[in-house]
Amino acid sequence: MGLLMQVLWFLIILFLPTNTLAGWKGLAFGDLRGHHEPCGCDPLTDLGGIERIAFAVQLARKSQPELLVLSLGNNVPKDAKATNFATLLLFEDHLQSQAVLFNDMEQKHSKLIKKMIQSEKLTIPYVWTSKDRPSWVKSIIETKDLRIYGFVGDLARAKKEWNSWSLKKDRPALLLMRGSEPALKFF
Repeated sequence: MGLLMQVLWFLIILFLPTNTLAGWKGLAFGDLRGHHEPCGCDPLTDLGGIERIAFAVQLARKSQPELLVLSLGNNVPKDAKATNFATLLLFEDHLQSQAVLFNDMEQKHSKLIKKMIQSEKLTIPYVWTSKDRPSWVKSIIETKDLRIYGFVGDLARAKKEWNSWSLKKDRPALLLMRGSEPALKFF
């Protein structure tokens, strides 16, 4: 599926009622599932491939140093023995995203990812706002201007928790969430 659809399906941006991010500039990508190159499915939305993504981020950061880069997760391959597993983690680290959703594929390979992060001294800012998260994954990522939450799971629980998060009115909040078009309507 194309990058644009992944952004629509996996990213929900919700701002607190008393705050806005006027002029917010950001890039989001995700769901590479171990593919280095774009699939060639749709020339309008097929913007993937790690070299293209890295180039787009680098180019955008030159003109906008404060650019918010978000990874929606599911970037590692299904097979932990895939030769490109380490390459994709190095790619995540190199991009210096502000947040990386600890999505299904990352959860599946949690132990291997932790081992590689420790051995390679990677600084991938994984976020999963869940009591089930591994201790090395953050529940909230806070920047000077923003709180970033990540949610993978039950939508009713996400909505309930979002209501409690939105009580913190000192800065806008952003929710990275795995979902579908009906999930977007739920919010």
